[in-house]
Amino acid sequence: MRFKNLLGIGGAYSPMTEEERERCWKAKPMTAEQRERWKADAARSREYEEWVKRMLALEKELARQREQTEIDAGFADVMRENLIRDLDAQLIDIWADRPSKDRLARYDGDFRRFQKFCAELGKDTKVGDVEVTPFNLSSLPATSELVACYLLDELERGASYQSIRRSYEAIAFAHIAKGVYNPCPDPYSAEPRDLSSRPFASAVVRLARKKYLENKAKKSEQTEQKQTPA
Repeated sequence: MRFKNLLGIGGAYSPMTEEERERCWKAKPMTAEQRERWKADAARSREYEEWVKRMLALEKELARQREQTEIDAGFADVMRENLIRDLDAQLIDIWADRPSKDRLARYDGDFRRFQKFCAELGKDTKVGDVEVTPFNLSSLPATSELVACYLLDELERGASYQSIRRSYEAIAFAHIAKGVYNPCPDPYSAEPRDLSSRPFASAVVRLARKKYLENKAKKSEQTEQKQTPA
């Protein structure tokens, strides 16, 4: 294994036990200073042993994940043709329900703007007074935090609630079509959520709607005041 080779460990790894260390101390009398130095060395040795155990456990888990991925992919390949044959009519119905060409074109434009935002954000080499190294930000798949930053930026630039909602739907559509984690689920879904769901992007959509309703109510009030005779 990689970590075993790196550390020069062959076969089973068996660190020195506390009893063995104690016997070493008793075998040769030590001064107080030597004993304290030995204890410090023993503490560092235990830390190293724990690190080795964690690395070996990590490598084992990564190997298990790779094996599981291969099993899942193999199963999907075997079953795909049978599923296409048995569910042909239903699959055709699903495909018929896809968005119209006009909507797909709008989705494409909205998602391209999101991709441009991600590319430009990674090129910024200065955040405030701090110099940073240019980096790449993935737009597909994207994190909910990144989508939220994009939508907030659009909202601050004056984008309407309808525009924010369409951008949100476009990003969601791209992720669903790609078959990856969707950071933009239905923002008004009644399904239970917890902190692990990280609904930041959904929160921006709700904020945009709140602002939209507030502005609508304000305009309605101003119209009524104008129509009310003095």
